[in-house]
Amino acid sequence: MDEAESKAICDLKYDTFIVVKPADKGGATLILNRETYTKISLEQLMDPIFYCTLRKDPVGEYNKELLHS
Repeated sequence: MDEAESKAICDLKYDTFIVVKPADKGGATLILNRETYTKISLEQLMDPIFYCTLRKDPVGEYNKELLHS
């Protein structure tokens, strides 16, 4: 990546209407509309195959276990 490309990506990172993320594969950089990025993220989080809603916050129990181990 040359200096001009690097500067352009840096400038894009400060644009509040987009999200600049590294791609999962291939070393590419993704530039997404923030609204699209949020929609995709929420769809993944709401997918019951991968995530489920917890009945209660487990952090307190985890902290107790960590402090007493």
